[in-house]
Amino acid sequence: MKYTSCDWINGGLDFRPDCIVLCCFSWLQGYEEYVLVDNYHGEKIDWSELFEQKRNLINLQKQGKTADFCKSCVYQESYDWDDDDSINCLLLNHWTNCNSACIYCDFGNEREYYNKNQAYDILPILEEMKEKNILKLTERSFVSFGGGEPTVLKNFDNVLKFLVDFGFKNIRINSSGIKYSAAIENGIKQGRVDVVISVDAGSSQIYKNIKRVDCFDKVWQNIANYAKSALGKNRVKAKYIIVPNVNDSQKDIDDFLNCAAVANLSAISFSVEKYWSTTETEKLVETEKAKQIYELLLYAENRAKQLNFEIELYSEAIGFKNLMKDNK
Repeated sequence: MKYTSCDWINGGLDFRPDCIVLCCFSWLQGYEEYVLVDNYHGEKIDWSELFEQKRNLINLQKQGKTADFCKSCVYQESYDWDDDDSINCLLLNHWTNCNSACIYCDFGNEREYYNKNQAYDILPILEEMKEKNILKLTERSFVSFGGGEPTVLKNFDNVLKFLVDFGFKNIRINSSGIKYSAAIENGIKQGRVDVVISVDAGSSQIYKNIKRVDCFDKVWQNIANYAKSALGKNRVKAKYIIVPNVNDSQKDIDDFLNCAAVANLSAISFSVEKYWSTTETEKLVETEKAKQIYELLLYAENRAKQLNFEIELYSEAIGFKNLMKDNK
C-alpha cells in the first residue's frame, strides 16, 4: 500500500544500551525518542507487543495523521510499503565503549564511566529474529553500527559475519578508525560494507583537540588502507563534524579535504555538532555563529564538489541546513 511513512516506522529498530527505540532522528524535531522496549538489557523480546506499537504508528501514517515527532522528519516519503510485521532496518547502538574521547560526545566526556559499561550480546537476538522470520531482506534493507566504537565491541566480527551471511548488502559502520579491522576490510571487499570514519580534522593538533587522543596519522593511514580494499571507492568515507570554535574555518575544511585526497578517497561526509545545532533552535538561527557555520557548510559542500568528491550530509547537517534556509 502506498502512503507517506519511513523505513523506521515500518521496519526499523534502534537497539540502545538500556532500551529499544523506533529510530534516532526524533531529536531533530526536538522530541524525546519513541521507546518500544524500556529497561532493556538483552532479555527475550515480546515481539507481539513491539509490533503492536509499531502498527499503531503505521495506522496513523495510513490515515495521514503523522505522530508529532515524525511530522517534519526529512526521512518521510511516499512509498508502496510492505504491510507485515518484520524488521529490515537496524541501528545497532547498544554499547558505549570507545577508543577515543570526542569533545562533542557524551561517551567521550565521561569516558571512564562509559567504558566500564558492558554491552549485552546482540547476536542471539538477531539469530532469534532470523529463526522467527522477523528479520527480512528488502531493497531498502539497511544496518548501521553506531554506539561506541564498533571495533572494540565484543563479538563484533561474529555479528558482522552474521549480517553479511544473512544477505545484507547495505551495512554502515561508523568508526573512529583507530583500530584497523580485518572484518570491515572483508566486508568492504565484498561490496557489502560502508565504513565512515569521523576524523573531523585535517591537522594533528585539531584532531587532538577534538578526539583527545593522538592518532591522527594512524587514522588517515587506516582510511587509505581501507580505500585500497574497497569494491567501489564510495564504500570508504571520511567524516567531518563541524564543531563551533574548534574546527570551523575554511582552512580547517581545506586541510581535511587535502587529507582525503591524499588517502585516495572519492566520498566524504559532513555533519554539524549535534547538541550545538539542536539546542534552543529558535534563538540559534539568529546568532552570528549559526550564520557562520551555515556559510561554512555551504563552502565545504562547494569545495568538495570542485574536487570531485561524492558528498553526503548526515542528519544533523541536513536538519541545521534546512533550519537556516527556512529562517532566512
